Amino acid sequence: MIIRAFNVDNFEVRATDKDREREFIISTERKDSHGTIIKMDGWQIDDFNRNGAFYYQHQTSGGFLTEANPDNALGTAKAFKDGNNLLGRANFEPKEINELAEKILKKVDFGTMRGTSVGFIPESGNWGNEREGQDPETYYFTSQRLVEFSIVHIPSNPDAVKKSLESLDTFLLSVKDDHKSEGFKKDLERKMRNTKFYRDYLYNLMERRNF
Repeated sequence: MIIRAFNVDNFEVRATDKDREREFIISTERKDSHGTIIKMDGWQIDDFNRNGAFYYQHQTSGGFLTEANPDNALGTAKAFKDGNNLLGRANFEPKEINELAEKILKKVDFGTMRGTSVGFIPESGNWGNEREGQDPETYYFTSQRLVEFSIVHIPSNPDAVKKSLESLDTFLLSVKDDHKSEGFKKDLERKMRNTKFYRDYLYNLMERRNF
């Protein structure tokens, strides 16, 4: 599964007519810092909408530094498309069964937590085709299945940071041979090596300081 953080500069929350329900923009076709674009018409959301949930910091299970906590599932969710945006409609669990969901809801409404992130499984994609007006150094996801989305903040705990930074890097390296330019492949490998060095440094720093 790939985890992709949504740019907090475009964060938007919409209240609905239900007290504990909020709508978030969880994905757009904006190019991210990894050089990828997720095409809106490629989102497959039917499976998600049958039994979807949303989480805190992608904590769907325990990690190397964290224990599994059922309260990290903050409530039920649906996804739908609205123009060039993918929206998530989140129904936060009541306080009496999930105090964490209550706290996150209040932080969202107050404006403290201003990030969303999607977890998805890529099914098809391609490097940009110049003849179609695409950037040849950009990878376009053209079919992807939504698994979950999360409310996140930056910096997150070490497990979530590590998972988010590594997942897309790993995927791009797996498809680099599909690109026609040998020079681009070498540049991408060099970039990934450099980012891995800084990623490991950041991860170890956060682990030592117990963020």
